[in-house]
Parts: sequence; C-alpha cells; structure tokens
Amino acid sequence: MAICLLGAPAVAQSEQTTRGKPALSVRGKFIDQRIAEVWTGHPRYVEVPSTEDFLAKAAHALAHLRDFMPECCRVRNEARLRSLAVFQ
Repeated sequence: MAICLLGAPAVAQSEQTTRGKPALSVRGKFIDQRIAEVWTGHPRYVEVPSTEDFLAKAAHALAHLRDFMPECCRVRNEARLRSLAVFQ
C-alpha cells in the first residue's frame, strides 16, 4: 500500500476553482496537515505539493507511485506510464 497526498491548492490557485472562497483553501490545508500527521513515518507515504498545473502534479504523483511498484509490475506497465507522459 502507498499513501500519496496530493497537496491542496494555495489560496490564489483555489480561488479559480472555489469561486473566490479562500476559506475552502484554508480548510484543505488543514486537512492536508492532519493527513500528514497520521501518515508521516509510513514507509510508502509521499506528499506531492500543489502546482498551478494539475496534470504536472498528477504526473509527479504517478512517478512516485511507480517507484513503489515491484519491479515486475514496473516493467509490465512501463509503456502505459510512458504514454501518460509521466517520464518525459
């Protein structure tokens, strides 16, 4: 099992998607902190910080998850992962 926390957007980023309600961003950051408190120390826990480009954040998360896969699964899924432009 791997735990991958995708960081909540910063206030400026979240205003684009929350109709200017920065309180939602603050709540997201609080939830992120609580999740981190619980899972920090787990050998397969990773945090992916927020970026302005969600697809870049998703690619970053997939790269981490790939690293947690057993070698046999990595090889089998390499072409599929490359098609997602994760390693480019």
